[in-house]
Amino acid sequence: MRPSKSSQPSARARNIQHQIWEVIARLKVGLDQSELEQLVRKKARDIERTGPAEWLNERDVVNLYPFFSLKWLQTMRSAGGGPAYHKIGSHRNAKVLYKRSDIEAFLETHRVMHE
Repeated sequence: MRPSKSSQPSARARNIQHQIWEVIARLKVGLDQSELEQLVRKKARDIERTGPAEWLNERDVVNLYPFFSLKWLQTMRSAGGGPAYHKIGSHRNAKVLYKRSDIEAFLETHRVMHE
């Protein structure tokens, strides 16, 4: 069974995955260490230049932060907890978006530090 379109990674995630596989493929063909380091730096600059997407849908959140699940995000929204979100539209099937900075802020508030 083919996964539904909504469960497939975003275009940005597919691009990053492709770049990672490109590095792995070059490792297999025997790049020397300096060529590999140069390639990794170039790919890192490419990713950094485009920057992370600021607005994330539920699936993007789960793909980027695999310790969250769709069910948990939905449950927390209905219970009034979890990361801050934006709801576009007033009907039941309104678009739900998260800002990456809100996800990061939520994670930071749940940080445990040992003395």
